[in-house]
Amino acid sequence: MMPGDPSSLRMFASFAAGSESAADRIFQRYVKRLSRLARTRLTPRVAARVDPEDIVMSAWRSFFVGSRQNQFDVDRSGDLWALLARITLLKLYRAVERHTAQKRSVDQEAPLAPEDRELGFGDDREPTPEEAVALSDYVEHLLQSLTPRDQRIAELRLQGELIEDIAIAVQCSEKTVRRSLQALRGKLTEAAGESPLPMADQSETQRTPVQHSPSVTTTSEIVCSLPQVSFASLTLTRLIGQGGMGKVYHADLDGADSAVAVKFLHRSFQQNQEAVQRLLREAEIIHQLDHPGIVGLRGIGRTAAGVYFVVMDLLEGKTLQTTAEHPAPEHTVDWIIQLADALEHAHNAGVIHCDLKPSNVVVTSDRAVLTDFGLAHLQSSQRNRILSGTAPWMAPEQVDEWFGPVTRATDVYGLGALLYTLLSGRPPFVSEFEVAHSSARTPDILCRVVSLERPKIPSGLSATAEELFNISLSCLAREPDRRPESVAVIRQQLRNLRLV
Repeated sequence: MMPGDPSSLRMFASFAAGSESAADRIFQRYVKRLSRLARTRLTPRVAARVDPEDIVMSAWRSFFVGSRQNQFDVDRSGDLWALLARITLLKLYRAVERHTAQKRSVDQEAPLAPEDRELGFGDDREPTPEEAVALSDYVEHLLQSLTPRDQRIAELRLQGELIEDIAIAVQCSEKTVRRSLQALRGKLTEAAGESPLPMADQSETQRTPVQHSPSVTTTSEIVCSLPQVSFASLTLTRLIGQGGMGKVYHADLDGADSAVAVKFLHRSFQQNQEAVQRLLREAEIIHQLDHPGIVGLRGIGRTAAGVYFVVMDLLEGKTLQTTAEHPAPEHTVDWIIQLADALEHAHNAGVIHCDLKPSNVVVTSDRAVLTDFGLAHLQSSQRNRILSGTAPWMAPEQVDEWFGPVTRATDVYGLGALLYTLLSGRPPFVSEFEVAHSSARTPDILCRVVSLERPKIPSGLSATAEELFNISLSCLAREPDRRPESVAVIRQQLRNLRLV
């Protein structure tokens, strides 16, 4: 039975009127589904400390108490499930935040923010006494180079405080806290060569990998199937970008008529076998695709220290994240059409991107190019369900398996989310206030993704802009079968609009 069954409205009305039997029927209908939702959001390590059944029971108590106090309105089909899911997820994420603040084995549970990774959170190896002394001196030296406020921010972060709590303690905005941590991260990066800390590839201890699904092929099989590039043939010239797990360098390749981009894992992931296999898997997927709208692969290689790297075409341009906040509508239409072309090619090859967001699209002199297939899903694989993606652009089925498996419809949603972002200047389900104050929280966004029908559109739009928003909203339907059938349908709708 769908969560939006109209009978849920009648049950809630009866319950609100005081019917105990209605309360029992609501509980029986949704308790198993909510328990499954909570369990699928927890990795085994977190589940060892956070009981999903306790979370669900706490959510039920809040629901029953709040309903008796007339705090909730359920006016439409689907609102009751949306309300219960939202309460449960908020309870869950708050519990996880409390536990991860108490025990810093976070990188075994979920990906760390880059600033946390560089500050040393998540290292599961106990340091030797010599390393502990060196680390203490190293951190003290860095802290002395900071302003008093930045010192306090760094100290609170190292103590496990959340960014919003640090902002309150230091009496500044969360954006200022993030900027301070980013600056400290830059200092750590610059000083990395002088650091007394051991390099990740020098440690004999390997991290326990983040809980992910098993891969279909082994690392050796992937390596043998891809073109090889010798590290000696590369000259790294400068760092051009970095993300949560890796960094990308501009480089010259012997014998090549143009520069290339070389991607490495961050040091903290270089001995993580799951992360290594994911990097190579991305290279394997890109190698299968041949389209001008998809970044090309030159090959893979390994340094003398055994660190894998991936060599790709260098894209000269800016990401959609760094282009104008509100690009001209004709540019937006052209870019989405080009991305639909690239996605159709990937889908025909059995590849679903699963991480469509502005920072993964580079606009060159003549077209939009899709990059970063690190979270790509192969339709032929039978992977275990994991929470992966970037919250503001994730489809409901990436958050909650109740909405179904990851399919081509997931990229239809992602393409619609990109279109919405380009039109409005903000992602779906993120308010203008949250964008302006950098205050959007991942748990809140994920709750909206699975519980709200569609994001709002501005008023007073031109006919063309309104039609573009309507196309984006059709892609953002919660249920996959209510979205356009394929990215080709979106492409044709945009072409028809361009001809008007």
